[in-house]
Amino acid sequence: MLVFKKMGQRISDHAMNEITHICLDPDIKWFSPNDVIYEKYVNHSDDTIYFLKSKRIQEILKGQMTSEHFYIPNALVSKTPKGCMQPPHKDKSRDYSFYIPIYPNMYDYSPMTFYHNNELHHIDNLDPGSVYLVNHKVMHSAFNFTDYDRFNIQITILDKWHLIKCLKEEDALPLI
Repeated sequence: MLVFKKMGQRISDHAMNEITHICLDPDIKWFSPNDVIYEKYVNHSDDTIYFLKSKRIQEILKGQMTSEHFYIPNALVSKTPKGCMQPPHKDKSRDYSFYIPIYPNMYDYSPMTFYHNNELHHIDNLDPGSVYLVNHKVMHSAFNFTDYDRFNIQITILDKWHLIKCLKEEDALPLI
């Protein structure tokens, strides 16, 4: 079973810096659409988790992620404020997404953690710009007990064809 997989696609350092500055902008308006349908995804998360849909971030991603299986208009930025958490859960209304951690301080960034076969699996925090395919039907969580807000981009995969195409293109990479 696929838990998560590091993709060959990467986001450049310049693009990551620009996205980070957008996330840290104090004038950005974040929203928490608890149990609201948004782009075919229902948010059942803790209402301390905030989201941002930014046309500028979508433009940056479009320039970085060239494969046709990335549907950039579906990209959301997630913010977990310092001291908050996303308790262990399985997503109810989506199966897979592309996940891109954004680290204002990568050495103090809480990793996305998966619980599978009585083992913990963590996404590597020390590789900025990496894109991961994640399975949201596997129990996962994010605890942010740091001094920084935690940000990541999530691009929900809306149909199985995109997932199959993605896995075929990246089949040389090991599954975790």
